[in-house]
Amino acid sequence: MSLPIQTDAEIDRSRSYPSEGALFRQQLAAYAAMAVGAAAVLVRLFDFLRAPSLWIDELLLSLNLAIRDFRGLLEPLDLEQSAAILFLWAEHLAVRVAGVGERALRFVPFAASVAVFPLSWRLFKRFLEPWPAVLALALLASSPPLLRYANEAKQYGLDAPMAVALVVVALPWVDGRQSAGRWLLLIGTGLIGIGFSMPAVFVLAGIWVALALRSSRRARDIAWLVATAVLWGGTFAGFYLKFYASTASDPYMLAYWSGSFLHSQPGLWRKLWYIGRGLMEPLFALDFQMPALLFAAGCLLAATGWWGLTKRYGPLIAALFVVPVALAVAASALGRWILAVRFMLWAAPIVALFVAAGVWQLCSVLGPRHREKGLAVAGAVLLLAPARHSLYFVRHVEHESQREAVQQTLGGLRPGDVVYVYAKALPGWTFYTTDWRSPDRERLNRLIQVMQSIGPNSGNAGSRGHPVSHEGSEYRYPWQAGTEIDGIADGIFNRFTPVPTSVDPGWAENEVARIREATATSASAWILTSGQNESSLAALLSAATAAGAPPVQVWAGPQPWKVKCYLYRLQF
Repeated sequence: MSLPIQTDAEIDRSRSYPSEGALFRQQLAAYAAMAVGAAAVLVRLFDFLRAPSLWIDELLLSLNLAIRDFRGLLEPLDLEQSAAILFLWAEHLAVRVAGVGERALRFVPFAASVAVFPLSWRLFKRFLEPWPAVLALALLASSPPLLRYANEAKQYGLDAPMAVALVVVALPWVDGRQSAGRWLLLIGTGLIGIGFSMPAVFVLAGIWVALALRSSRRARDIAWLVATAVLWGGTFAGFYLKFYASTASDPYMLAYWSGSFLHSQPGLWRKLWYIGRGLMEPLFALDFQMPALLFAAGCLLAATGWWGLTKRYGPLIAALFVVPVALAVAASALGRWILAVRFMLWAAPIVALFVAAGVWQLCSVLGPRHREKGLAVAGAVLLLAPARHSLYFVRHVEHESQREAVQQTLGGLRPGDVVYVYAKALPGWTFYTTDWRSPDRERLNRLIQVMQSIGPNSGNAGSRGHPVSHEGSEYRYPWQAGTEIDGIADGIFNRFTPVPTSVDPGWAENEVARIREATATSASAWILTSGQNESSLAALLSAATAAGAPPVQVWAGPQPWKVKCYLYRLQF
């Protein structure tokens, strides 16, 4: 029989006064938690201060933030972007205060990533013993995805902090301590959460169900529960229709995420693997194949921890933490949510809580004297893989060195030179050639129109279905005593789930012909690429060589996490 959830005071009263040794261990655990949190914050601060170049996902959103005002951000964004409105406004405010730049654009996710640790500690120590709570915090601190999105100008970095904040605010109500003022605070916090984070609605649904299942004073709370459901549900529905519906039904986005929903996974085992991966990867993996042993251990430990917490605290815990995950899985089954890392970061604290609880429960077989030692050993093993990959991320932070590529290009240009900008390099070229203290609005609008006209996400368009010939002549402009040529789509559609594809016939020859036509006899031509498929680059270089202008590589970005930037020089 499950026990009703207890308040902190009731838990304290139910325990005997700790011995001197036990009190020392509790204090030591608190110091360990402080050390873990401080180390995690310092790593994130280091990453934030060094301000690596924005990469294409950040650039597409940042261009919207830089050229629009607060009112303009209420309208559908350009370049296939969408985000919660309060996040957009917070980002725009940071840009207004500090100017357009990497640190200003990343400040909001960074600040949220710092807040997640004290909030998570408050949550973990509420439901776990001191040392398992430290392990849960260490799992969050070493998570490669949480580290990455803490320093990325996208909305995903706010999802986990917002999820934890909502649950922490709801704890007094779940404990049975409520008042009209606290109900208003909870409702208001939920509305703010919806405005900052789209998956906050999953967490709020779990909170609402937990409150509805409460045994104490349930009759008196019906009016508040109804009001909460109406306000939260109505606000989310309005925000979804205003800011997300068009993106969710966009043919490009549906094609990009094709094969990434639960309903598209073949067979029961593949579906179960997909769900497990969606829960484990935000805590353990980022852009690498998660070891099968770690995946299996994580799933087993999370299931064990969930069962133990449910037995201890009752169905309220199941509602509070399992309902959000169940709703996300159901949404994916309906083709409305993707259980990919970036969309499931909000679940990382929940999984960390369950995994730490599972480790502690399994270590109970070692007996009281050795239980904490077993926890330390098991925790070290669990932390090995994510800590290793987080270290790799810190050492190889460049997704795409677009800022450095543009700087190298500008440093080599001479009057009369031609610069050809590959389609997927246009966002970086636009951002890093703009003087944001006094931006050329006409040029900015033209380049954004070019990016939209050559295909979604700046040229990430599928095959034309026919050879390319005499295309793109309108994308040639005078620029700084020379000529700028904006590339056209190569016909390779990069999806989230890769599929075999190839460059459209004639594309490379068409682009080289455009470059040659614009290049005077004594001038040089430059090719700037980023985000390219290697086959596209090979075809372009081969076509230039065949045209009598073998490319010379002038610069190549450091081996990155994602793709390289290249700069080539041609002489016809």
